[in-house]
Amino acid sequence: MAKQRYVNTKFWSDGFIAGLDPLARYLFLYFLTNEHTNISGIYELSRPAMERESGLDYTTINNIVQGFDDRLYYFEECGGWVCLRNFIKHQIMNQKVKVGIQKSLGLIPPQILAKIKEKNENFYNEIIDSDRLSIAYDSLSKPMIGSELLKLESKFKRKEGVVATPPDGGDSTTHTDSDLESFNPKAEIKKLYDSKKLHERIIGLFLDHRNFVARNQEHFNLELRKHVRAASSLAKLDYGPDFYGELFKFTDVELKKGNNPLADDAVNLATPLKYAEKFRSDNNIE
Repeated sequence: MAKQRYVNTKFWSDGFIAGLDPLARYLFLYFLTNEHTNISGIYELSRPAMERESGLDYTTINNIVQGFDDRLYYFEECGGWVCLRNFIKHQIMNQKVKVGIQKSLGLIPPQILAKIKEKNENFYNEIIDSDRLSIAYDSLSKPMIGSELLKLESKFKRKEGVVATPPDGGDSTTHTDSDLESFNPKAEIKKLYDSKKLHERIIGLFLDHRNFVARNQEHFNLELRKHVRAASSLAKLDYGPDFYGELFKFTDVELKKGNNPLADDAVNLATPLKYAEKFRSDNNIE
């Protein structure tokens, strides 16, 4: 289902927008409304997608973005990320919106957070403002999911343990408190790396690329379940020199079906493959 993005009718009379030339206004509106946006205003957008969708070459886009001052940043690291500074401020806050923002910010790679901090520390502080959004960060490289998402996770809890559903959809198992105390997130990601199932290796690579750190087995399994469908779809593609061409065809078909979340997740999962030389070598991807 396509996302809906509403633009305030005062957009065109805003002082900042009024001071831009027509092409810059168009590009800024594109960054606000393209299909890759999320509720936090900080989202992944590759150069090819940006050029294809806006109809502008990257040199033109980059020159215009430089004129946006501190309103918008584009970082080429980690596949390309757009950061709209005041996007969160303009959201009408309720519990659902807060959870959506928390989940979106939890996907930001630590490298991008570091770039934001380097570029504008005030903007960085706004992102991790725990009083306003209830988002806790253990450190720059270990983003944690906020308190509202914990309420969602509580649905999987039992009185004497935690119900965790394996990523392959098998029978649930119950983990006691002693199990949770011995939980090792890095070891769990290594298990995915060593898995014989390609979709699990893809998820493991993605979680490692994001520096994802789970609090316990339940949290880890919850994250796995989010990506199983897209990872399973990726695993069925033709792995070879034209893998990314196959990926483009798959996402194009899914978008036409209206399966935007599946297509977006597949692209996100595939992004780290570009940086994993051993994975590309093992699967004959050029």
